[in-house]
Amino acid sequence: MLKKLRYYTSISTALFFLLFSTAHSQSISVAGADWNPAITAITEAGNDYNPNTFESANNQIVISLNGLPGFFWLIGRGVSVKYNANPNWNTGLQLSVMRTGDGTVCGTCSISGGRSYINVSSAEVEFFRVNSGIFGGNITNIPVQIKLSGISATVPKDAYSGQLVFTITN
Repeated sequence: MLKKLRYYTSISTALFFLLFSTAHSQSISVAGADWNPAITAITEAGNDYNPNTFESANNQIVISLNGLPGFFWLIGRGVSVKYNANPNWNTGLQLSVMRTGDGTVCGTCSISGGRSYINVSSAEVEFFRVNSGIFGGNITNIPVQIKLSGISATVPKDAYSGQLVFTITN
């Protein structure tokens, strides 16, 4: 009976440390170049921009998630996105993002959501979710496409710019 108790105590102790050791360092890295869509000038009075929506390359941005913890974090993590606009950003313009692929996913990891365009604003919104599975790991090279819509003759001519911010969330 004493041997059995020691055995169960050892297993319980090992499981406790496995479940509650959450000192993992997770990080997100975002790579990509500035995107400057080529917008054709209006050549005739009374016309509007056609097209008025522009899409970047399907891998304009590449996101990598590293050091995702395993086991205890089976509930997964979200990746949120928000937009930091410059002060002169026109509210008639709309940025959207879409995940165009899964990237390289570790053996027990999975990725879901974000496969259709979501509108981005100054408030964080969940873009997609990842689950690092039993062993944790990395999900790398997730391709992201950007869409700019709302281009119109009613939007004043200016150089509009800003920054997309991606964050790992619970």
